[in-house]
Formats: sequence, structure tokens, C-alpha cells
Amino acid sequence: MEGGTSLDGYSNPDKEAADTLEAILKGVETVLAFHKECEEAEKEWKNPLPRKLEEQVKCGADVYQRGMQYDWPINKDFTADIGLQAVLGYAKTLHIHCSWKYHVSFVRQEANVYRYRIDFTQPSRTRPIPFVATVFFELTTSDVEINQVSVKFVLERRTVTYSPREIFFRESWLKEILEAKTKLYQAVDFL
Repeated sequence: MEGGTSLDGYSNPDKEAADTLEAILKGVETVLAFHKECEEAEKEWKNPLPRKLEEQVKCGADVYQRGMQYDWPINKDFTADIGLQAVLGYAKTLHIHCSWKYHVSFVRQEANVYRYRIDFTQPSRTRPIPFVATVFFELTTSDVEINQVSVKFVLERRTVTYSPREIFFRESWLKEILEAKTKLYQAVDFL
């Protein structure tokens, strides 16, 4: 008997059942591995200021509220590096799918205004080098040392400025940017 067929040409129900059970077990193993990855990511999210400057967003617990309640640094002793770590820490609180990867970088400083950018991307098997959606952050310090810095962000291709203390960051914004870039790329004829 090979391939689940008996000598008389009829299928072997025991072999088919074993194959089905094996497929189910593989599916369960995949789900368990995914949940384990999410649990590990949740542990990483408990540290608001990660050690690395380049991170990837991982799946984890629902941290939707944490984005608005994030503790931004105070004006006293604020530096560009502290701001970079704060923007990176905020990025870890975003409620986005774990397939999103990002990189935070310092852009420039103008007087008491510090500018940063987060480049979000969603690589896949079919597009390992995908388009990038950029979010620009502006942290402004003041003379009042005990206050938190003022934080605003603006999405690429948009003119509306948002405050992370007043609005939830939405994953759909990133998807819209990537979809627009994909449509533009498809509309252009390359020679």
C-alpha cells in the first residue's frame, strides 16, 4: 500500500485520517509558535526605552492606550539622543501588526526643535524590498524644565499635524501611504 491506496485500488481511510491529523498538528504548531513570538514581544514592550536604535515592531498585547499615555522626556537635560530613544520607545507602543518593521533616525536640530523620522516598511516574500512610509516627529523644548517636551508628528504626503497625546496612531495611515506609492509605481511606464 503506497500513497493511501490499498491493493484493490480503493483509498485507505486510515492513511487519509493520519494525513489530515498531521496537517492539523502542523497548523496547531504554527499557531503556537506565533503566540510564543507575541508573548516574547510583549515582554520586550515592557521596557519603554530599548537599547538598540533599530528595532522591528513585534506582535504583543493591546497597547492602544499606551501610545497616548506615553511618558515623553522633560525639558531639563533634553538631548538629541534622549529624543531619539523617546521616539523609538513611542514606536514600540504603536498598535500595528508585527509584520511592520521600522527604523528611527535623527534628522536635525533647529534651536529648540528636534526633528526625527520613522521609516515603516512591510517586507514580504513577493516584495522583499518594499516601499517605505515615513512619519516625521518634531520634539520642541521650552524654558520650563519640569514640563514634558511638546511632541507633534506628520505623515508623509499629508499636511495635518497630530499630537500623540491627543490621537491614536493608526496602522491604516501607513497602509494608505504604501498603497498610493504602489499605484503610482504601477502607473509609471519604465522603459
